[in-house]
Amino acid sequence: MATSSNHVVVIGAGVMGSGIAAHMANLGWKVSLLDIVPHELTEEEAAAGLTLNSETVRDRPVRTLWERAKKARPPHFYLPPTADTVRLGNVDDNLDWVSEADWVVEAVAEKMDVKRALYEKLEPLLREDTLITTNTSGLMIGELCEGRSESFRKRFVGTHFFNPPRYLKLLEIIPTRDTDPAVLARIERDAEDQWGKRVVVARDTPGFIANRIGMWIMVQAVHAAMETGLTVEEVDAITGPLIGRPKTASFRLNDLVGLDIMEDVAGNQYRRLPDDKYRDALQLPPPVQELIRRVWLGNKSGQGFYKREGKSFLALDLNSLEYRPAEKVEFDGLADLKRSNWHDKLNHLLMRDDKVGKFMRAHLIPALTYALTTAPEISDTLVGVDNVMKWGFGWEMGPFEMVDAIGIKPFTDYVAAQGLEPPQILTDLRDSSHASFYRHAIGTTSYYDYSKKLEETLPEDPRYLILADIKEKHKPLGGNADASIVDLGDKVLCVEFHTKMNALTPDVPPVILEALERAEKDNCGLVLGNQGPCFSAGFNLKAFLDAAEAEDWAKIDAYIAGLQKAAVAMRQAKVPVVAAIHGYTLGGGFEMALHTAMIVAAPESVVGLPETNVGVIPAGGGTATMTLRNPALEDRLRAFQRLRSGAISANADDARALGYLGENDQTCYNADQILATAKALAKQPVQPRQFEPVPGLGWVFKDEVERWLEAEHAAGNLTDHDCLLAKALVDIMSSSQEHLTEERMHHRERYQFVEAIKHKKSQERMRHMLETGKPLRN
Repeated sequence: MATSSNHVVVIGAGVMGSGIAAHMANLGWKVSLLDIVPHELTEEEAAAGLTLNSETVRDRPVRTLWERAKKARPPHFYLPPTADTVRLGNVDDNLDWVSEADWVVEAVAEKMDVKRALYEKLEPLLREDTLITTNTSGLMIGELCEGRSESFRKRFVGTHFFNPPRYLKLLEIIPTRDTDPAVLARIERDAEDQWGKRVVVARDTPGFIANRIGMWIMVQAVHAAMETGLTVEEVDAITGPLIGRPKTASFRLNDLVGLDIMEDVAGNQYRRLPDDKYRDALQLPPPVQELIRRVWLGNKSGQGFYKREGKSFLALDLNSLEYRPAEKVEFDGLADLKRSNWHDKLNHLLMRDDKVGKFMRAHLIPALTYALTTAPEISDTLVGVDNVMKWGFGWEMGPFEMVDAIGIKPFTDYVAAQGLEPPQILTDLRDSSHASFYRHAIGTTSYYDYSKKLEETLPEDPRYLILADIKEKHKPLGGNADASIVDLGDKVLCVEFHTKMNALTPDVPPVILEALERAEKDNCGLVLGNQGPCFSAGFNLKAFLDAAEAEDWAKIDAYIAGLQKAAVAMRQAKVPVVAAIHGYTLGGGFEMALHTAMIVAAPESVVGLPETNVGVIPAGGGTATMTLRNPALEDRLRAFQRLRSGAISANADDARALGYLGENDQTCYNADQILATAKALAKQPVQPRQFEPVPGLGWVFKDEVERWLEAEHAAGNLTDHDCLLAKALVDIMSSSQEHLTEERMHHRERYQFVEAIKHKKSQERMRHMLETGKPLRN
């Protein structure tokens, strides 16, 4: 958890309020959470002789809701104890807490009169510099603050967080005509740099950007399914990664959001948008209405369009509204599209003369048409619309980028073929002689400004580095098929892995060494970083398994020696070396990061050394480093248990608690800024990680571990092979010699790794992981 002196008071402890409170507590803010006072006693309270004036009773709603937040799945908190740092109270007794606040977040019921009544009580208590925001997904921000003072209105802004706030990075900010531009700029800056969010400024219209377009598309997909006769599984097979959307696709997404929420948001927009010519699509189809009547609301109720029944996964028949086993959907000819560019892929799908093409034309073309038609009303720029759909809904491309990928002329033809009215923005674009909404040139990207009807250059933000753009400007300085050396500018180089899951191969360590040589020669900093799905899922297991099956033990030893050589070179480098990690940072991948002078971690980094799960031990310097970091007996025993069990962290804060991240390592809570943050640190003098020899601990450490192993084995908690691997770790982490050195431990790492992989059970574990993605206990 970060540390901060900022204080936020969140009013309203429901799903969104508690989620915002938890997120800010994760970031180290002082957080106070308030909710209502109950108007009646529970039976238990009455039986206990309590009254409505009892403190226990008065704070019951907020404590009940907070207990629910503490049990939320996925978890709201990086570390469970963080929940206990939040101060709980009620709006009748503790509203004066807002006088201490730097920021007040109102997240009470979505009712205009309730919110306005609260603001009337709040205003006299607020400091003149306190920021006031309302978290709402549908109410007009300008209407909410009517009747308030000029000072209040200048500091009042809508902030539309996405649920759950810990995980979803989009934050829509909605200013009013009275919002002070300096306040708006402050919120944008703080949200990006402190709150871990990506900001899009939306206009104060019903649904803002995300719900206006996103909800329309969600409901229209159901209409299109009914129109074309596709099953829920078929629609989800089409509207997921195939067209650049998340695996939740359409019906899974509806279940995730909740059909009651869909009804509320879609209904609100339908009522408030009488002039929207496409608003009829917001009326829920009969099957959805019936599911709501039955309280089959999706994930929250255990069933919706999908349902789990024991180990079975069931799907709803949209006609009979009965469940049946979900079918695995495979359409002919789609596997070949994986390597196609987006232009070819989308046009192929749209032109198909089958149910795929029929649905694509019935859904995607209206969806994009609606986005293009609505954009000028809800966003200052088309870039904002695209970013909302990418950051809030997980699309690979926004609507305008998708139209560009299809092609302006083909898209216009599809719109006409569907009988839709061409969006005015298409006519304006054609009249302005622009061939696309975006234009990419080396080093710059420009976009069509539909307000000015001319091209604007997209400004660069140094807080966000995009490796693909950097490589367009400057070809890599070196590397091979598995890793490249990229010049980040300002005398900082970067080693970028680009294998599947960024797994290390024997060809990666030589690139690290080449980059170090260049950096030291030119006095440059060096970053290990990439923008793939994860930093690195570890060393390529297949390379080890192939060598083991060929009994080429020398090759395996050479692979490990290569990792160790690169690790030591980074640790001893004469220039700053910084690792920017995110996602899976495991095994050999983490060992490379572990030897840099400093690690910058994205908050959701999954970090660890799980080698025992695949039948070996950490041998790229990981076991040695965890030993050198823990010279005392108790600390080393804990480190041993982490390595023996293959423990991995749930997030970066957890990685720190597990001892994988050290005092000098940082967590960058805006995951999109980790590369730029690492670059900035690599430009500064950084003290390399230096390790002195540590006590070998003689027989004390070994005896303690072996007694524990014997007891656990006898109890059936450890297999013979678990014990064999544990003893290999003991051999590295302890010695009867007076001190342990890194060099000695590296030698023992290589030896024990090769000895372990010779065992058939180790090879079975490795093969099982490759085939199933799950560990094998044997």
